[in-house]
Amino acid sequence: RLTMIGGKLRIYVDSREQKPYKFTRYPVETAERRLKTGDYCVAEDGREMGENGFDAHYAIERKTSDDFLKSITWDRDRFEDELARADSMAHRMPIIVERPFAYFEDNRYRKDVHPNSVIATIETHPEAHDVGYFFQRDRTKGEQLTYEFLRWRRNKAQTQRE
Repeated sequence: RLTMIGGKLRIYVDSREQKPYKFTRYPVETAERRLKTGDYCVAEDGREMGENGFDAHYAIERKTSDDFLKSITWDRDRFEDELARADSMAHRMPIIVERPFAYFEDNRYRKDVHPNSVIATIETHPEAHDVGYFFQRDRTKGEQLTYEFLRWRRNKAQTQRE
């Protein structure tokens, strides 16, 4: 289990995030900023993020099941642009999907998208871009994993500076 280094974790939440995590169960403070890539990030160097935001070294993208399907099909160009921006970050960007993988594999969704298309995208994106998919049981588990990733990244960055 990681311990918090250097006080309370500050999580920056993209101001365009439709249903942001609140992180009320965690020892964090949140601040809303316009992020250039991703939905959540931490400032690894301990500095405050200005009102205009900045390019994070590490960010997390959150997807509901509907948003995930839309992003890999009808809105693919916009999503590919975001993935390309993630490629320039110092660290791989996790994409947290708030549904288990079996939901997509077993075609339990109500969209006209073949499961093979979904699986092919999941398999090829990490090869083409510096991202990784993490399928979670639900929104609560997605929030927990987001917190754990951000805490880990911040602690790792602080340890490397010492």
